[in-house]
Amino acid sequence: MKGLYLIIFYCVIFMKSAKSKTVHDELSEVLINQRANADCIDANDDKGIQYSGRTSVVNGKYRCLRWSRYTNYNFQHNYCRNPSGQYGKPFCVTRVSGVIQYMYCDIPQCKSSSYISDNSDNTHTSGSSGTSGSSGSSVSGLSLDKFREETLRLHNNYRRKHRVGALTLDRDLNKFAQYWAETMASEQKMYHSTSEYGENLYYQMSSGEFEGDEADLALAATKAWYDEIKDWDFYRNDKKSSNSVTGHFTQVVWKNTEKLGAGFAFAKMARGFKYYICASYDPSGNWRGEYGENVLRSS
Repeated sequence: MKGLYLIIFYCVIFMKSAKSKTVHDELSEVLINQRANADCIDANDDKGIQYSGRTSVVNGKYRCLRWSRYTNYNFQHNYCRNPSGQYGKPFCVTRVSGVIQYMYCDIPQCKSSSYISDNSDNTHTSGSSGTSGSSGSSVSGLSLDKFREETLRLHNNYRRKHRVGALTLDRDLNKFAQYWAETMASEQKMYHSTSEYGENLYYQMSSGEFEGDEADLALAATKAWYDEIKDWDFYRNDKKSSNSVTGHFTQVVWKNTEKLGAGFAFAKMARGFKYYICASYDPSGNWRGEYGENVLRSS
């Protein structure tokens, strides 16, 4: 690659009181649905039973909690829903003054009454010159399949060194990771989603032309995440200093994580380009108090 590069990468670190649950594939929802209007309730759906948007805050300040962790519903997300159809509009479970409770979500009615369901793999179009989605599609002429397979291979090579099980690619995680990579590219800003998945992000900018391939993209991100091992203290099961960043590394090798999704997107500038990479993990890692049993020494 030519030109000047700026590299940034982020991860998500969680706190919890109970172990996270494994995704039930048969009950998990596809998180990405395109509708005629943005995040709204269909005019013909008075109770919002069909609502599948991404609103996850109530009263403008209370964040919705993951359904499967706090309720009997098996949704692996924290978006507003009306799964029983017994109530007047979508709701979610949240914490108010330390008390767990259900609250209704303020979601506007769609101007049009027609939902457009995402049944294809081309879920979103960013500022790049290619299409995107899951198996068989590409971004700017680069294969998502090859990128994902290489990302998986690199993760599992690192995980093998730490004596933990291999990850497998998951269609829903791939789809969400691609959606989020394209969201960041379209806004030309790197920031975390509100997903309950574990999440590693990576960003690179160059004033020149991109001359790499899928393997270069996968290696740049995954190696940068794993290289944080230098700042991890295996004796204390903590980072070596308060200024250290280690959450990307710990998520890559987190023992209890089983599934991986990955996506990337380009954003063209007047001179050069930016690209964004998102990796999604389930079950998520980086739970306080569980590093010792999940981040093992390399062999």
